[in-house]
Amino acid sequence: MSKEIKADKYEIEVIFTPEKISTDPFTYRVDGGEEKDSFELEVRVPLAWVELKLREGTGAAFTTTPIQWIFDQAPVPTPPQFSVQRRNKLEIMILNINEAGQEKQRFGFEIAVMYQGKTYTSPDPTIINVDPTQGVPLPLNGQKTLSVPVAA
Repeated sequence: MSKEIKADKYEIEVIFTPEKISTDPFTYRVDGGEEKDSFELEVRVPLAWVELKLREGTGAAFTTTPIQWIFDQAPVPTPPQFSVQRRNKLEIMILNINEAGQEKQRFGFEIAVMYQGKTYTSPDPTIINVDPTQGVPLPLNGQKTLSVPVAA
């Protein structure tokens, strides 16, 4: 017997504006909404894909390690419920797996962009993970994580 697993996709446009380097060159647009200085996503489903696309300020690109995770205001390794893949210089995908029984957790992360030989990091966007299953195990065929093939 198969069970349908609910998944959501979030599209985030990271807008890097070189003319604002002296202040804050980053703004965001989530799923085509209005442009904002920061964002929060509350993920209440077992699987979520977060696609970040850099709207290029000419010559800007995501760094080879584009995400730095933050928990309790300190940098941490990539949490086990996330997988980050850099598709190309302008696109990142974050796969998020929410398993049964986990407590609500809030993870921040900084986005790193290279521009004219210097690295710039964004303010702290946030993902809030909430157990979506009310204690029912998430069937991942024994896997703790999923891998998703993407273009290099």
